[in-house]
Amino acid sequence: MNQDEFTKLFKYMQEMRSEIRAALEQKADKRDVDRILSGLDRLAAQADTDDTERLALSSQVNRHEEWIEQAAPKLGVSFEPGT
Repeated sequence: MNQDEFTKLFKYMQEMRSEIRAALEQKADKRDVDRILSGLDRLAAQADTDDTERLALSSQVNRHEEWIEQAAPKLGVSFEPGT
């Protein structure tokens, strides 16, 4: 290998090294992934809580509607469920 070929190879290797470093700087590290996973865990927990609350509210509305259906005739009020 003559000096000119060695110089070309050396420059090429330096360029590749710079490109690899630039790519590694953009790559997410473990802390980034952990932070994303923690955020997803919080969102999943909040969604679970919201689902539980929505089920409780739905049950409460159904219970109130049943009471209204029972009370309406006794109070002399017409009541049509679902309207």
